[in-house]
Amino acid sequence: MLFLSSCVPSGQLTLPDSVFTSTPVTPTIAPTQTPTITSTPTPRLTSTPLPSPTSTPRVHTIKSGETLLGIAWFYNVSLDELKTMNPDVNPNIMIVGTDLLIPVATLAPTNLTPEPTPIQLPLEGLNCLPDAEGGAWCFVWVINTSSEAYENVTISFNLADLQASQVFSSHNTSPLNILLAGEKIAVAIYFPGPVPQPFQKSAQFVSAVPYNPESGRYLPINVEVSSDISSLENHLITIAGEFTLDNPASNVTIVAVALDEQGNLVGLRSWQSSLSAPAKHGEFQIDLAAVSGKIAEYLLFAEAQP
Repeated sequence: MLFLSSCVPSGQLTLPDSVFTSTPVTPTIAPTQTPTITSTPTPRLTSTPLPSPTSTPRVHTIKSGETLLGIAWFYNVSLDELKTMNPDVNPNIMIVGTDLLIPVATLAPTNLTPEPTPIQLPLEGLNCLPDAEGGAWCFVWVINTSSEAYENVTISFNLADLQASQVFSSHNTSPLNILLAGEKIAVAIYFPGPVPQPFQKSAQFVSAVPYNPESGRYLPINVEVSSDISSLENHLITIAGEFTLDNPASNVTIVAVALDEQGNLVGLRSWQSSLSAPAKHGEFQIDLAAVSGKIAEYLLFAEAQP
């Protein structure tokens, strides 16, 4: 993975077709920094004893921050079973105080402070920004502090009003398939409007799959920026360049991440190649916009598959 950054001048978010004409900024390669890790604690379930299965379905009252998937895991039932028994419950709008019916033909979990996965990757820099449509974008860094590589990293995002009477929850995976040891990647998700204003936010690591770098399923890739042109007073930057590989690749993904002057995540855009045949070289162009504020720096991440 290659990290590239560039400082750009500074503005608004609407894109006229004629804006890509500003003076290019000379790209510089940002040194890889060891991140300061602030682990986002994963909420643990309280050790409230569960009743033995009976002919009457169990009842679970939704608490702040809970998701339907987490409740299904806690009671050792499938998500589909839980949805079938509670057809009126919207998984994306978890209302605190709502009673859920839990299927009885299940066993209570043996560990009431469960770990859904032995893998735990810390999160950092959660930033949620409302947009003009009444929705909100959320961004967070996932840091691989372990000595192992992982694949299919999944993050859960939550928004709620200040009283936590309504909780909106959704999952998303990393824009790149793999996360190597010592690296980080930003994950983003969009909550369509209307969302509560103001809102409180949280994010939790959900899962990841161990990946063996020796498998050869991904190829080393080098990315070079030839130009980055800022416009709309730094609300938008157009990044162009080329990628090279030692071996031909069928698929190439490049992710651009926007940071504001305080280092907050404010935008993310993913670009994928449309190669007609495996190639060792290609060009890319990414229009990276900030949801809010101005882009002061950007970073590039890339991966390739043979």
